[in-house]
Amino acid sequence: MAPIRFAVFGARHWHVLEIAHAIRADERFELVGVAEPDEETRHQVQTELQIPAFTSHREMLDADAVDAVAVASINNERVEVIADTLGAGVHVLADKPMVVSLDQLDRVESAVRLSQATLSCALTLRFTPHFVAAKAAIDRGEIGQVIGSYAQGPHKLGVARRPEWMFNREKYGGVLLDLAIHDIDVARWIHGTEPVAVVADEGSSRFSDLDFADYASVYLRMADGAVAVCRSSWLTPDDDPTHGDRRLIVEGTEGSLEIVDAAERRLTINSAGTVQTRTNVREEMVGQPDAMAELVRDFARGISGEAPQLITAQETIESHRWALKARVQAESVQLG
Repeated sequence: MAPIRFAVFGARHWHVLEIAHAIRADERFELVGVAEPDEETRHQVQTELQIPAFTSHREMLDADAVDAVAVASINNERVEVIADTLGAGVHVLADKPMVVSLDQLDRVESAVRLSQATLSCALTLRFTPHFVAAKAAIDRGEIGQVIGSYAQGPHKLGVARRPEWMFNREKYGGVLLDLAIHDIDVARWIHGTEPVAVVADEGSSRFSDLDFADYASVYLRMADGAVAVCRSSWLTPDDDPTHGDRRLIVEGTEGSLEIVDAAERRLTINSAGTVQTRTNVREEMVGQPDAMAELVRDFARGISGEAPQLITAQETIESHRWALKARVQAESVQLG
């Protein structure tokens, strides 16, 4: 069977290089090129990956030179690339956020309906070992019915190493779309039901001199009455030894669980009063690669149809929809 010809369409975030290296390590794919309009970025990616380079994604699409792509253009420019690519029948693995407005999301949703191609997104927490193990424990009923969850995900910003467009809200989209979308996606996944209402706020504290909200909170009411709270920020100190301090607490009718995913990594499950703490989940999960590699495997399953895909087009769209609804709601509050 011929390998799936894979290209990078837009390389304005380093996530796409992680995806490209995971693609190269998967024998089902062949990395065939990068299309990036910015000359400096295009040269950097071409040099690192040693692949042909093009100035426009349409150049590769018109040449019928690709079967699947990763999209990581400037955030507000991704919608055009995604719509063009799906329209050509080419599969898309988008970096998040894939859109920055509900109108853009409508355009992607329309493109998905009209295409036979697969759409997925780099919502990688669903493939991170401690989160996979926590979801499995919930599905086994170890903590009963989920009635509430709290997630936090502070990140390190490092202003000097960030591109200028990141501090333009129209181009970037904001902290809710860039960071909180991970926790919104996990909430939908672990609760096993959809949100029905959202309240959110965002503001700027440490980086108030920039066009940049550096913290946000989201409160989701789920269809079964449960509540998911998500807190995201760019407030991890620059000299912190880790990029962030991600945590998840889930409360159930018969117990609870907590994930710590920072310098220390652990999963603690309290099931009917019996407490178990696991610190070596990655080592226990034989055959489970890192999150980006497993995302690529999931994408390949979606292309081939050989097994159910976890991050489907619908999952991608719904997590973006609730992140966008949260942003609209937060903009009406205007904190800080």
